Amino acid sequence: EVAVSQLTTVASMNTAISGGAARITLPALNTGEVFRITLMSVQSQTITFGPPGNQALGATAPSLSAVASSGLPVTFSSTSPGVCTVSGSTVTILTSGGCSITASQTGNAIYAAATPVAQRFTVLFADIQPTDFDANAADLLAQYGITAGCGNNDYCPNANVTRAQMAIFMVRAIEGGDNFTSSPTPYFTDVQTTDFGFKWIQKMKELGITAGCGTNTYCPNDNVTRAQMAIFIVRARLGVNLAGSPPSFTYSTTPSFTDVAAGDFGFAWIQRMKRDSITA
Repeated sequence: EVAVSQLTTVASMNTAISGGAARITLPALNTGEVFRITLMSVQSQTITFGPPGNQALGATAPSLSAVASSGLPVTFSSTSPGVCTVSGSTVTILTSGGCSITASQTGNAIYAAATPVAQRFTVLFADIQPTDFDANAADLLAQYGITAGCGNNDYCPNANVTRAQMAIFMVRAIEGGDNFTSSPTPYFTDVQTTDFGFKWIQKMKELGITAGCGTNTYCPNDNVTRAQMAIFIVRARLGVNLAGSPPSFTYSTTPSFTDVAAGDFGFAWIQRMKRDSITA
């Protein structure tokens, strides 16, 4: 409570709040009148949102559940509307692939906005069974938006991968999606601006993951060999400073595989893949 004295009216006053300054506007007051100011600090809040779990295509979509520590209602939104949408707490599944749902609470006069919490799950591919050796890896590729499969709700696990497709996989894994910039001027004579995978191939070049397959060419429609894949993956993991040519990372000089001798193309990167337990 503050008594007004030596003044006929008070229009406003300043007071320090949490190290800052706040201006409080008051109505006109007469000398001798008393007013009360109650200062309240804004409280933080958190969201608890458990993963919905992977879903089979055509199954009943999960009903979402999340709780804010403030007790205020939580809202949900989909960041992968091509795979799933959300209305209220109900998910609608559209196709196979990765579904990402974000839980939010915007706060009020007492509580600050909570940090949003995202959960991902996979709408399972029709041609991948949970018992398949590659099921977990394919599910994670979908969850993190690295692949949407090959079409018709399939993943095509036994199909070959082209160098253009692999560029998309690698850059999405590094950049976290497709929202990145790259040079609009083609680096390779066989990959023009309207060609499939153009901006991802450009980014592969800029990140130092590839120098192409020959003089100013990338060979986008060639299949990726396991040796090439070893180089791509290790460069993506360790960076070009360590995994460039020649590499400066550590690896065993004793061949891990009978068909990859010291001096063979990709030897160092294949050895590192084995050391990092990426391949057996």
